[in-house]
Amino acid sequence: MIDTSQFALTDKVAIITGGTMGIGEAIAIGMARAGADIVITSREYERAERVARAVRQLERQALGLACRVDNSEDVQQVVQRATSEFGKIDILVNNAAVAGHKYIFQKSEDVTPDNWDYISNITLKGVFLFCKYVGQVMINQKSGAIVNITSIGGVVALPNALAYCSSKGGVVELTRVLAAEWVPYGITVNSVAPGYIETPTNEAMRQQKGPAYDEVIRMTPMRRFGKPAEVANTAIFLASPAASYITGQTILVDGGWTAM
Repeated sequence: MIDTSQFALTDKVAIITGGTMGIGEAIAIGMARAGADIVITSREYERAERVARAVRQLERQALGLACRVDNSEDVQQVVQRATSEFGKIDILVNNAAVAGHKYIFQKSEDVTPDNWDYISNITLKGVFLFCKYVGQVMINQKSGAIVNITSIGGVVALPNALAYCSSKGGVVELTRVLAAEWVPYGITVNSVAPGYIETPTNEAMRQQKGPAYDEVIRMTPMRRFGKPAEVANTAIFLASPAASYITGQTILVDGGWTAM
């Protein structure tokens, strides 16, 4: 018999990086509805606090904190604040990402060292730092679930997105290595790889419905963009007790893109 309570996050404490719009906000609200208390980070405090207020309206506790995910001191301060406020960290969702196609899509020969560093610092180094410092808490408490948000670009090639795909592929491998190492501590580490999702980042493309939009639809067997909640639901499952025998995996939420 299936115990449906295993899908809940009752009284869990979750840190969600980049949790102020799109996928991150959907995960924050979804996990709160599933019973978790939430710590939301953003580069801008006001944006994090806006989502924190929405979580509190769901009668869950929430903190909104400013944090640059590629800054070790900022990350440590978030972890210290979360543990002092809640006494534990059960879930980490690494969702902070580079915003804006102008940073992501360019010919490989035109990628500059500065552009490479900008993308990889947020997309890969930020994941490493949060896993490192939250992982120390989880190792001590001998439990935890980490969910890293990567991309289809981490498992298949997206032309003209060299730095982005390289860093997202790094997140996939980081996930596998940590999953293998941290099994003895009762920690699961998985990743979710979304395809094209209805987020503010690609709103202009969706509104204009030009050649780029047509190409996305052509490459997606479901013939549509995904919804943030569809990614959030997968992250919530991987963070729940229902996924206790899953670790080191990358779950693709892509409407069938990679099946092609």
